[in-house]
Parts: sequence; structure tokens; C-alpha cells
Amino acid sequence: MAKYGTAALFLLASMMMQNAAATDGCAFDLVNSVYCPLHDVSDLLEATKLESKTFSGLVDPPPFGSTLESLEAGKKYLYEGVGNPYNLLKTYPSYIATNSSTLECYDEYYGGVNGAGSYAPNDVVRTALKTDGIAEYNGPAMTQYFDDTVRVGSAFEINEESAKKITQYTTNLIEMFQLMEKAIQTVKMGCFSYRGYNDGGDRCQDAVDLWDNAAAVQDGPNYLGTKRCQNYITCGWTFANKDATGEANIAIANQKVLNLFQIGQNAIRTGDIVGAKGIIKLIQSAQLVSYIQGVGRYAQKISASETPNVEGENKEYAEGMAFSTGMLPQLYKCDRSAAKTVDKTFQLKKGNSFSGTIENFLGVLRKNYQCLGITCEDVGGLWNSKKDDPEPKTPEYYPGAQPCVTEYGTYVAGN
Repeated sequence: MAKYGTAALFLLASMMMQNAAATDGCAFDLVNSVYCPLHDVSDLLEATKLESKTFSGLVDPPPFGSTLESLEAGKKYLYEGVGNPYNLLKTYPSYIATNSSTLECYDEYYGGVNGAGSYAPNDVVRTALKTDGIAEYNGPAMTQYFDDTVRVGSAFEINEESAKKITQYTTNLIEMFQLMEKAIQTVKMGCFSYRGYNDGGDRCQDAVDLWDNAAAVQDGPNYLGTKRCQNYITCGWTFANKDATGEANIAIANQKVLNLFQIGQNAIRTGDIVGAKGIIKLIQSAQLVSYIQGVGRYAQKISASETPNVEGENKEYAEGMAFSTGMLPQLYKCDRSAAKTVDKTFQLKKGNSFSGTIENFLGVLRKNYQCLGITCEDVGGLWNSKKDDPEPKTPEYYPGAQPCVTEYGTYVAGN
């Protein structure tokens, strides 16, 4: 339970700092209205948003959706730079000299080669855009199929959903952690040492710039949080999906991540490697919330209590698979059996269908919350929204998907 107490202390400090930052002003545009960078990251923010948006539009063009031609256009945009002025995603992860603990975790699960910057979900994206391949792993992750054994008719929804969601939510995630790793390594080279200040460069500032860039890249996973918090009533500090102006509130999970980034920025700025590494672990936990929410939402959509697996529902499996791709390696470190359950649930394979109940499925995840460093209150419950009442005062949750309550035991006992 100590992890919860440590996280609470860091978050309290970060919120205090954020209030001070808001009062004193920030020299550059805030990242997602929360994080104050020490250099201008607006170009990277814009590029991150535009690349993901354009790529998604290419592979899933309105009004008729994905086709062989649209997937080919997406592949050329992403991997050949056709019509792409930034071409950032093609380079992710951009730093591979050393592996962050996050990338090592993902390489272990998906069968990557240590130290070579291997990241198997990139291969899943390539396979999905090929439309006829099978994404095989050397690690514990189950094989995914993208051929006509799982496609429904001439539709390519499983391909485009997998490609665009893994690119935005998992590839960006890995880049974020690799940039933080590069910031740590830059500090280790001599930041705040006599040599560091007299060899022609300020490594501490270089490291801060890298850290700021990681916060900017976080905008990709941040979008996932903003979407999913609306399904779980975990948006904004007042638990309202929209603010007074009608704009979507930032997810509480994203508030926590970016507040932690703010504390980490100060650790990097002062050459505090131990402090920065501790913050990275807390960011890793807070970042998982939106992915778990996404996995739970699509498990509900395909659950036996909702509808049977009939023709045309493969899209829901692909979306669940894409979200689970971003969190399975960390779940595997906690509980191999739980990771296998989630992976099998969304496996793109002929004949795969959901069995059991949503309550049992969520139970598999919830029993690992403590190990993952999150709480029931972080995730919330899956809200069954009504079209004619988009934000009721008393939310109605799907049966079996109501919020759980964290049992702290004697950890908070006493006066």
C-alpha cells in the first residue's frame, strides 16, 4: 500500500506547484492546460496532433470508411512520408541508445530485441496496413490475424482501428518514455558537475528540453484519456465531462500525469536522477488508467451479457486489442494469467468470442490495481449513458461494471 501514499504525496506537491505556476504565469503555452514547459514545444504539439489526425483520416476516410486504397495511402503517409511534412511517427522511438524500463517491459512481452530499439506493435501497424498478414510475436503476446479469416466481407475496420489506435496510443507512449530516458542519460553525462558547466554546454537545460518534449508527445495518449473519462465519469476535478463553456474537461488521469511531469521537470533541472526516476514510475502507473478504461469499455461491448459475437463485430475486438496493446506488458509483470485473459479476450482470430461476464473480466483487472499502482477511484465505473440525458446527476452504470472501492486496510487507520 505504500505506493498509494507515495503517489499521494507527489500529487499533492505537484498540485501546489501547478497553482503557483498558474499564478505566476508560464513563458510558453501550457501543454494540455496543465504543464508549463521551459522551452516552446508548440510545434511538436501541433505536429503530434496533425500527424495522428491526418493518418486516421487517410485510413478511415468519410463517409464510407476504410478500403484497400485508403490503407495503402495510410502506409505511404506513415512510413514513406507521402504528404507528411513532419514524419515523426516513422521515427518513433527516436531514441534507442538505451532502453527505458517501459520499453524493456514492452520488448519482453512482444519479443523485441533488447538494445536494438525493437518495438513489436509497430510491426502490428505495418501488418494491419498490409491487410493480408499475420502479426506474430516471439514473446508471450498472442498472435493477431489481419487476413480474410477474421475480416467481415470487404470491410477493413479491424485493420484501420488497429493501425490508427496503436499508432496514437502505444507508439506515442513508447516515444514519451524514451524521451524521458534520454533526459535521464543526459543528466548522467555531467549535469550540475564542474565539467558539465565548462565543456561548452548546459546539459541540465538540454535534459529539461527533452523532458518538455516528452510532455508534448503525451498529447497523443492524452486524447485517449479525454475520450475514456467521459465513459467513466472521471473528467475534471468536479467529475463533469464538460466545463462551463461546453468544452471537454481534461481527464483526472491526465491531470495527474502532467502534474507529475511538472515535478519531474524540477528534478531533471536540478540533476536529481533518483527523484526523476521515481516520478517516471508514478507517471507509468497514472498513464495506465485510460488504457484500462478503454479495455473495460470494449470488453463490455463484446461481453456475453451484452450481445453475442455476430458478423460485423470484429471492429470491437480490434479496438479492444489496440487499447490492451498499450497496457498488457505492464499487466504481465504483475500477473501473467491476467495478461493472458485480456489478450485472449481481444485476440483477432477466427472463432474467438467473449465468454463469461463483464464483472468477472473486470475482476481480473481490479485484483492487479495495487500492483499497477492505481486505485478503484482512479478508474471509476463504466457509465451507461442515455442519449437524451448526456450527463445525469446520478449516473447509471452497466450491471457488473459499477465502481469498485479501494480497501486500504490499516494503512489509513488511526486519528
